[in-house]
Amino acid sequence: AAGFQINGIGVLTTSPDATTIMLGRDAGRVNSFGAENIFAGLNAGYSNTNGGQNDFIGSHAGYSNLSGQYNSFLGTQAGYNNVSGSRNTFAGSYAGYSNTTGESNILLGTDAGRGNAATNHPPCSSPSRCCFSSCPSPRTLSSRSTTRWWRSKRRPRRALRWCSAIW
Repeated sequence: AAGFQINGIGVLTTSPDATTIMLGRDAGRVNSFGAENIFAGLNAGYSNTNGGQNDFIGSHAGYSNLSGQYNSFLGTQAGYNNVSGSRNTFAGSYAGYSNTTGESNILLGTDAGRGNAATNHPPCSSPSRCCFSSCPSPRTLSSRSTTRWWRSKRRPRRALRWCSAIW
């Protein structure tokens, strides 16, 4: 793998086939077969071995990912424990932190879904169906709150709205 070092520490490397970019100390450290990834930040994508087409940006983002594919994790420790979950989007510090195998999740905001370990949401069939059909009732699993998009059943023509819930 080609790369650049500062004071003997690798800060920019690419995979042998030049399809994965690793920027930051130990980003993509054990990447062996994963292709078409971007790992940026201290230990981002550290454990990735054969997961492909992932974007992990932030310190320790996607740290435990082994084989998950098509994920986008943005923020400090976003998707930290993801091992094989695929097609997830986590944006915000610690968003999706505990997800291990859950697929097709969208979690936005600091600590969003931090305790979510393996929940799956089916892929969207159209943009208008990628939202909650109603505001979910609050559940107290932690003291952190998260915000989700939702479409009102009573006003389907109106634009999407934010819905706050305890996650």
